[in-house]
Amino acid sequence: MPYREMTARAGLPRRLIAVCAPVVALFVTIQPVLAQDAGNEQEQLHARMLREPTNYEVTFAYVKVATDRGDYEAAIAALERLLYYNRNLAHVKYELGTLYFKLRSFDMAKRYFNEALATPGLDPVTKSRIQGYLPDAERQTQQSRFSGFAQTGVRYQSNANFSPSNGIVNAGGQEFGLPSNQTKRSDGNWFGMVGLAHDYDLNDTLGSSFETRFTGYLTQQFALHDLNVGLVDGTFGWRVPVRSDWFPGASIKTYVAGGNIWVGGSQYLSSGGAGVSFTLPVNQTLTFEPGFEWRNVNISINTPVATPGVTASQLNEFSSGNWFTGSMSVK
Repeated sequence: MPYREMTARAGLPRRLIAVCAPVVALFVTIQPVLAQDAGNEQEQLHARMLREPTNYEVTFAYVKVATDRGDYEAAIAALERLLYYNRNLAHVKYELGTLYFKLRSFDMAKRYFNEALATPGLDPVTKSRIQGYLPDAERQTQQSRFSGFAQTGVRYQSNANFSPSNGIVNAGGQEFGLPSNQTKRSDGNWFGMVGLAHDYDLNDTLGSSFETRFTGYLTQQFALHDLNVGLVDGTFGWRVPVRSDWFPGASIKTYVAGGNIWVGGSQYLSSGGAGVSFTLPVNQTLTFEPGFEWRNVNISINTPVATPGVTASQLNEFSSGNWFTGSMSVK
């Protein structure tokens, strides 16, 4: 790995902070103002709701504002008040189920979903949504939960070995011709991918859990077998909910990580390290997930090196080291 690339990797956290800081600062500045406006609207609707307890439109408007603010408890109280006056409101029971689901109170969510299904007059759309929620709610009530996915297929690559079309590489300002067996070649391959996840609730007062994640990837070239790739990577960590008025449902996860990559049947890269990530729900549709990870990476190059004056062992030592990764996902 070139020195400037290693330097760029080392400076990645600083650059990420420089890019993200203005966005975060703007969000922190605007969020209290927006929260205050929404809070005033919620108080006004609450006062009107008390004066008109059977006015469904006012109650639903209050529930929407409270839910958008993440004040799920207030929204639940308003909807349960409606059920006190009328137990046959199937849609209200569905809404209560979704709110309890967001609060991770899955037993209560199941209860209201099942009550909604048993209520006469349930429309087909809401029934379909409930049937989509119920299996997940039932799974979430289990202390130990497994999930996963798998994907496989075949593909064709016009330049499978990623070689320049003219057969010439530039190294240190000098141009070198590649051997005839290393020029641009097409090929196809089979690939397979699998992802596994396991969550285990500790049932402690914090509401914490252990999370295990595993990813595997494999390719088998039809002709260029030296380009077969195998990858395994996994993390194991402890997630703890964090009480926050700004981010209801927030949590922090610390974890250890490790992985291996093989190329052409030989080990190419091994890594191990640790990281931390945050889950910060803003409302129903927006969640920030910032994170930071450190890994110590060891690269093994066992094939002959075509660059004059450079040995494989020198490249191994030069490419290995500490990698720092900062991330910010929004969903």
